[in-house]
Amino acid sequence: MGHTGCDFETACSAYDAGVKHVTHCFNAMTGLHHRNPGAVGATFAKPFTAEIITDGVHVHPGFIETFINIKTPEKVILVTDAMRASFLEEGTYDLGGQEVSVKDNAPRLADGTLAGSVHQMD
Repeated sequence: MGHTGCDFETACSAYDAGVKHVTHCFNAMTGLHHRNPGAVGATFAKPFTAEIITDGVHVHPGFIETFINIKTPEKVILVTDAMRASFLEEGTYDLGGQEVSVKDNAPRLADGTLAGSVHQMD
């Protein structure tokens, strides 16, 4: 499950139906709210394995450790979501035919949408 706007109940039903992994948790997902926990809340409520993009742009650096503590290290996969500009200077690059501008360690499309990451795993 990933990049989804589904609600908490739908995400929990997906787990019960066989979905066991969350791709890029938080990225293009319904957020976590105490009255409407959304897909992120279901990620915490069910024993999904979950990826989290560790670039400090997609998810606040201070929340990455919290996420790991909640899910437990055995259930978390750290990912970069890196595009080919990862080892290059700031500038304009191509990502699948789309122009991406990299500035302040954040690759973005013209409309401001994040377009991957330039984070390096090391």
